[in-house]
Amino acid sequence: MVHQTEEGHSNVEKYNKILKRLDKFGKIVGLDILFRDENTPANFLLKFAITDTTLYVALIIYSTYLFYGDFLKSAFCWTTFGLAFDSVMKFYVFIFYRRDLYKVMQDMRELFQRHEHDAEASAKLGRMLIYASLASYATFFCFANTCLTLNSLALMETMRTGVKTLVFGFYLPWWDHMTNFGYAINMLYQNLQMVLVVFHSSQGDGFYLCHMILACARLAALGHQIDLLDRYLVAPNRETLSPREDEENIDRQLKDILDQHLIHIQYMHRMEKLYSTYSFLLVTSCMLVVVINIFVLISTLWLAGIFLGIACLFKIMAFCVLGSVVSVQDEKIVEKLYNMRWYLMPKDKQKAVLMLLRSAQNPVEPTMMKFKPLNLNTFLNCLNMIYSISAMLFTMTGKHSESMKT
Repeated sequence: MVHQTEEGHSNVEKYNKILKRLDKFGKIVGLDILFRDENTPANFLLKFAITDTTLYVALIIYSTYLFYGDFLKSAFCWTTFGLAFDSVMKFYVFIFYRRDLYKVMQDMRELFQRHEHDAEASAKLGRMLIYASLASYATFFCFANTCLTLNSLALMETMRTGVKTLVFGFYLPWWDHMTNFGYAINMLYQNLQMVLVVFHSSQGDGFYLCHMILACARLAALGHQIDLLDRYLVAPNRETLSPREDEENIDRQLKDILDQHLIHIQYMHRMEKLYSTYSFLLVTSCMLVVVINIFVLISTLWLAGIFLGIACLFKIMAFCVLGSVVSVQDEKIVEKLYNMRWYLMPKDKQKAVLMLLRSAQNPVEPTMMKFKPLNLNTFLNCLNMIYSISAMLFTMTGKHSESMKT
């Protein structure tokens, strides 16, 4: 009998529900591909979104050229250019690595189907699915709230200073954004960018966050299988079995553990292939945004910059925290293997446990292009680097100001 949750849905159905939600987020930019064939051609919305992103980057470069020599205005453009990497990489992952996305989803469905008849394992996986579902909602809420807040702060800054202030640091060159009509057109265009960013970022980042949480579900299922084998080794009815039956039972359970471990390694390699480069660009661009915002705040009060810097730090932290959570779960698997009563197994099976233990001690960790692992230590290093770069810029500009005075 298939184990179902209190709502009457199996774990596979709950997982598909999360994917459908992420698919709806991507639909507005034509990336509703999670339930399509991998050879499905690009639709009009996807072509429009890619064209719009290209125009978006071109406008940032053009605005940076216009503001050459004005550090404050150039800084606004550099901040926006740093955020543009997110949009480009999300399209890149979902278009060119679609086959790997499908394989990741297939692996997760097979995991839930494998344990659908085990009430204890199914309950553990169900709890992880709840966390993944909350992560998908939270991702959309955070992006939407960030864009609404940035828009509100731009309007507040306009009312406070009397100078028309846009959300982002670029503007359409065909209309003067200091006129009422030009300001309205530019705000309309920038709000369009925010809507597109909210939805395709909710899909791209949401997919990563949900499936990193579900990587913990994979490890929880693996730990459950180790616990089942450990219980069997000390079960009273084991003595009633013949040596052959006993060896077959151990061999079957040990094979399941090894298979799940290998599938988890392949799963993490695919996630690394999908998001390693993206994570690197995300962290570096967000750090750039924070450094520029800190530097700008020394010269002027930029309300949107304060909130944007906090949002970027939170984004880096979310990616790093999940990496640490997965590492903690990996350590729990090692601990379970250490504590398992492997000495009650036949000698040839003990060797298999030893090989598994050695492999578990060198897990596949999420990284930034193999440069740095995504964990809390890396987040602290990012904070330290932001402080160091900001201090260096303050020192350089301070010395430059003193030389200009003399």
